[in-house]
Amino acid sequence: MKLFTARLSRHMLDLLVLTLCFVGAFYIRFDGEVGGQMFKRMVFLTPYVVIWQFFVMVALGIPRFPWRFVSMREVVQIALATTVSAIPLVLLRSVMVNFVDTWGPAQYTLLPYGVIVINYLMVIFGVTGLRALWRLRIEYQTRRKHRGSEGQVAARVLLVGAGSAGLLVAREVAGRPNLGIHPMGFVDDDPSKARAILHGLKVLGTTRDLAELVKAHDIDQVVITIARASGGSIREIVKRCEEAKVKVQIIPGIGEILDGKVALSAIRPVQIDDLLGRDAVVLE
Repeated sequence: MKLFTARLSRHMLDLLVLTLCFVGAFYIRFDGEVGGQMFKRMVFLTPYVVIWQFFVMVALGIPRFPWRFVSMREVVQIALATTVSAIPLVLLRSVMVNFVDTWGPAQYTLLPYGVIVINYLMVIFGVTGLRALWRLRIEYQTRRKHRGSEGQVAARVLLVGAGSAGLLVAREVAGRPNLGIHPMGFVDDDPSKARAILHGLKVLGTTRDLAELVKAHDIDQVVITIARASGGSIREIVKRCEEAKVKVQIIPGIGEILDGKVALSAIRPVQIDDLLGRDAVVLE
C-alpha cells in the first residue's frame, strides 16, 4: 500500500508539472495576457495535451526510472519522450489550420507554434528538475541519517585519481559522513583535468605535487582511487607519500566493486599485490 501511494503521488506530481508547463507556455508566449479566444483554447487543450504527454512518458518508461538515481541517461529519455509527444501537436496545428473556415470547432485545436516550443523546453526542464530536487532531498536525508557522532573529527584526505573510480568514491563519501572522511580534493596527472572541479572537489595538482599539497592542506591520509593503476604507478605514489610522511591507502579494484564483491567504502592499506600490478606468486 505504501509503495502504491508513493507511485501515485509521483504520477500526480508529474501531471502537475506538465499542466503548469503547458499553461505557463501560454502566459510566456503572450506576455502574461491570455484572454478571449486564446484563453478558451488553452482551457480546452490543457487536459488533452497533458494526458497525451503523460501517456508518451509512460509508454517510454519514464515513470519507472528511480528518481533518486536520475542521471544524464534519464534526461536523454525525458527529452526523447517530450520530442515524441510534441511532433503530433505540430502536425495537428499544420493540418487543422486548413479547416478553420469550413469547420468552426477546428480553431480550438490551433496551438500556436510558440507555445509548442516553449512548452517543449519547459517540460524537459520541469520533469528533469522535479527528479533532480527529489534526488537532492534523498541525498540530504541520507547524509543526516549517516551523520557521525558529534565531536568526531573527519580525516582530511586527498584522492589520487579523478577518473571513474575517484568519482564513485567522492560520491559515496559525500553521502556517508559516518565514514569519517573529508576529501579535500583530487590529484591527477591528466593535464586536461588540471584545476577542474569534479563532484564538488577540485583537482589540486599532480602526483608530483603530493608533498606540497599534503603540507598546504594539512592532509591526514592519501587514498589511491585509480581504477587500473600499474604496479609502477602505485609504487611511485607510495614513495611520494612516504616522503611526505602521510598515510596512504587504496580502494579495491573497480572490477571487484562492480561485481559486488566488495563495498566501495572498503578502503584498505596498499598491499604487495598492488605494487606488483598482478597477483603474487606463492611458492612452496
